This record gives sequence, structure tokens and C-alpha cells, in this order.
Amino acid sequence: MLSTVCQVSSGITRELGNTNRRTLETITFAIEAYSPIDEIIYVEYDVPDTNPIWGQFLKYGRQPSVYASSKTTVEIRYAKHLSERWRRFVVCKELCHALDSDEGTHSVSDKSIERLMNKFALMSAKKHTGKTSPAFEAELLAEIGAIELLCPISVRKKLAEENGACCALCEEYGIPDEYSTLAFDPEFVLMTETLI
Repeated sequence: MLSTVCQVSSGITRELGNTNRRTLETITFAIEAYSPIDEIIYVEYDVPDTNPIWGQFLKYGRQPSVYASSKTTVEIRYAKHLSERWRRFVVCKELCHALDSDEGTHSVSDKSIERLMNKFALMSAKKHTGKTSPAFEAELLAEIGAIELLCPISVRKKLAEENGACCALCEEYGIPDEYSTLAFDPEFVLMTETLI
């Protein structure tokens, strides 16, 4: 997953340079250009903000017409009540899961994000190096991938050295404040750099 995310992110940088805020349109275009995904469809659904499902993807292959080549389509659904930063993050995270999946679906809920953040914080506090579950690893990789799509590691590394984990940087790059540590803490940036 992360190698494809890095190809997409590098493609955006080659085309546009390191602009402060990458739009979802730019990210969509780059994923369609630099990955096996041919088409991305966004569907906003209206649910109360108490609904625990924030986003999900559906990935499938289809043949548009009899003699046409098969296309890989990804449908990203996201809750209408999400703030702009959460919508950007949830959409990018689901796109990362779609890059890692042959076909199928995945959902993200507020509780799963909260559990992941708590587990990540505990691992950080303990300097945990033990085994984690495959589900946790997939979620963490998708979150790292989403942050990479929103703000590339080359930019984050410099900003982390200068500012550390800073909510103002999250606002500037359209990342939820809850991810300031994962995105801009110098230790986490160095750790992420070894994965990417």
C-alpha cells in the first residue's frame, strides 16, 4: 500500500510542487493516473452525527462495454456531517485501503479511530516494539498513507524539525488535529520515513 501511496504522492509533487494544501480533486486525479484504480466515485451520505460509520469504500472491476477493457472502480462513501478536515482524512484513508485491497469493502467508524489513536498513544508511551494485530497494522498504514497524500514526508520532515507536533500545521494542511503527533512529531516522522 505505502509504495503505491508514495508513487501517487511523488506524482503530485512532480506535477504541482509542494503546495500547502492538496485538494481531494488533485489526489483523486493522481490516484487514477499513478495507481491501478481507474475511476473514483464519491458518495456523500446523510446520517446524524451520532452514526458511528464515518466512511467506507467499495472496490470492484467492471467492463464498461462489450469490447472495452475492464476498469477498476472505487466508490468512497463519507458521512455528510464530517468537518472538511475529517472528510479529507477519512476519504484519503479509505483510498489507501482501496489501494491495498483487490476487491471488497471496508468501513471506518469514530470508535475504530478512537481505539486506534489510544493504542497508538499507548505504544508510543511504552516505546512498544512487540507484535500488533494485522487489523491494527492495516489501519495504521492507511493512516500513514492518508497523511502522506495530504502532506508528503519531504515537507513534514522539515516542518517537524522546525515546529514539532503542531495543530496549526494540521490546519494548514487539512489534517485533523488528533493526528498532529503522527503527522508532525519529529520521532514519528523519522519512524514513518523508514516505512516509506
